[in-house]
Amino acid sequence: MKEFLIAVNVSLLLLIASISTKKTLNILENSFLYLVLVFFVTGYTAVYYINLKLWSVADDPQLFLILRLYEVVMIPVLCLWYFNLLEVCKSWGSKGVLTTFMTGILGMVQLVMTNWGVIQYKNWQFWQSIVTFLVLLLVVRMLHVWFQSKLLKEGIK
Repeated sequence: MKEFLIAVNVSLLLLIASISTKKTLNILENSFLYLVLVFFVTGYTAVYYINLKLWSVADDPQLFLILRLYEVVMIPVLCLWYFNLLEVCKSWGSKGVLTTFMTGILGMVQLVMTNWGVIQYKNWQFWQSIVTFLVLLLVVRMLHVWFQSKLLKEGIK
């Protein structure tokens, strides 16, 4: 029960902080990124625990709701902050530090999920999660650059 309350409160704090902070990307970019992130995060977690059986998910409804908050709120909002901060960074070094920092945060959030029993690893190592997060950030960044080029062609940005 306390894990559920903590997850709900953290999700609400992330949403409130995300709404109240100034964004460097426009509303279309943020909306696009959020939708893409939710699509990919829910997609890869479903493949990992349903199709490949690399993870098992708790049967308790509260823990399953925590997983859904993790997929739909926590990871996408944290990644949105990353992409908004990435636009501010000018040098490759600062972008590398930011990417390392964000990958570490995403990894820590997943470690909390495993410690709470929301996710149990089967034939899976933590480093594979780090690689998954790096691939996620890279693919979404490539889609973001593509979307920015479409916005430029339309004269929106």
